[in-house]
Amino acid sequence: MWYRKLPNEVVWVANRDTPVSKPIGTLKILNNNLHLIDHTSNSVWSTQVTSQSLKSELTAELLDNGNLVLRYSNNNETSGFLWQSFGFPTDTLLHDMKVGWDKKSGLNRILQSWKNRNDPSTGDYTYSKT
Repeated sequence: MWYRKLPNEVVWVANRDTPVSKPIGTLKILNNNLHLIDHTSNSVWSTQVTSQSLKSELTAELLDNGNLVLRYSNNNETSGFLWQSFGFPTDTLLHDMKVGWDKKSGLNRILQSWKNRNDPSTGDYTYSKT
């Protein structure tokens, strides 16, 4: 994803360690999860939301702050997000994004460098809060 205020900078990569083999990919909502589908119709990445019953229709939305969210269509509140990219930062810290332990979700959100300028796979450098 690119953030509109940084048009030449990639700020988040879903499948950074398992790229699609051709530059063709589709985002689809399947089984209550957002999936990245490659050119052979295989899911190469998903949000992996578990134990959520389908209460209403789901939608994926890229918010103005750069956060990609999966939410119920009828709920715009942050408490209604089933998944959000800000919970899984890559190498860029954006406004409203948090780093460190999230006691509620149990996630330890860290920033990790790209392998190199042209390869977004995980690199050797990390930043975290203790």
